[in-house]
Amino acid sequence: MPSRFKRGFYNVARTKPVRIAVAYVISLVIGILLLRKLSQQVLQDNGSGSLNPPVEDGYHQPQSEQEQLQHDRRHRIRKYCIESKNNKNVFHALPDRNHFNFVVSEKHKFIICYVPKTGASQWKDSLFKILANHSVSEQNHAHISLFDDSIFDFLIKYPLEQSQKMLDNYQTFFFVREPFERLLSAYRDKFVGKTTQLYEEMGEEIVRKVRGDATGKNESTGERPTFDEFTSYIESLPDSSTWDMHWRPSHQTCYPCGIDYDYVGYFDTAKEDADYILKKLGLDKEVEFPSFRSRTPVLLEKYYSQIPLERIIRLAEIYREDFEMFGYKYPVSIKSLFKDWV
Repeated sequence: MPSRFKRGFYNVARTKPVRIAVAYVISLVIGILLLRKLSQQVLQDNGSGSLNPPVEDGYHQPQSEQEQLQHDRRHRIRKYCIESKNNKNVFHALPDRNHFNFVVSEKHKFIICYVPKTGASQWKDSLFKILANHSVSEQNHAHISLFDDSIFDFLIKYPLEQSQKMLDNYQTFFFVREPFERLLSAYRDKFVGKTTQLYEEMGEEIVRKVRGDATGKNESTGERPTFDEFTSYIESLPDSSTWDMHWRPSHQTCYPCGIDYDYVGYFDTAKEDADYILKKLGLDKEVEFPSFRSRTPVLLEKYYSQIPLERIIRLAEIYREDFEMFGYKYPVSIKSLFKDWV
């Protein structure tokens, strides 16, 4: 029996013009090369590659394992940024747009950039009393949005010159997560189980667009997209830098090539990284970041096996900068889906 790739190619070749078939094959070849490249990256310490960077002027020898980890991560990002000067997807300066994910603490002189689905909710809960600009009842904490500008001070509220000065002088940090895992986590959070009216409406809109149903445009159907439909919708969207923050690439959310962050946390090691950052901020006696575990990694194969392999490759291309900038490789459970592909 022909492989899945061959069946797909033969069907395209019979029903589409030759030039489309050729373009199809070329895109798959590029995807395979990307898959191979990402699969061959060697990662250590649960998310940080050991780069053995050269000694630079002003180099400070790390005094602990966590300090070395941070040094390696920041070095990887700086190196990638230098090598991607001509990549139009990468912002090498902070863009002029709403920065509602940059939360400022003037008192403690730090800025956290939230990347949704990387532990941002845990950070909000942990730092609530530190970041809230007025007293709020503890019983209401869980119901307050990360992006409530009536409670938190966001970078956008400050004049441009002042906000740049803050970025230059305050301690700054953000967290990242393996892209496929983060995308699935966002889907399950917004379109499976309880959600908000905003995402109920967005889910219905995705269903209409993907299924090609133009009827009932203003009627609520209550239907939600499958993961296949959600990822089909994602790959059809233009300009990923303008996407909803829950599935926008991390590098287009916190702009690490435009901001020289002091600390970069990884979801895989969230507790250890958070404890280190809190200590550096001088808040380790006031704040305790919770230990938590995500079920998403064990669900990767279940969900990604529901979508075409060609789409997985296209999603990898969309999130390519996140994979390379932060040193991630394909999860083993997703790589296994390709074993009989050709």
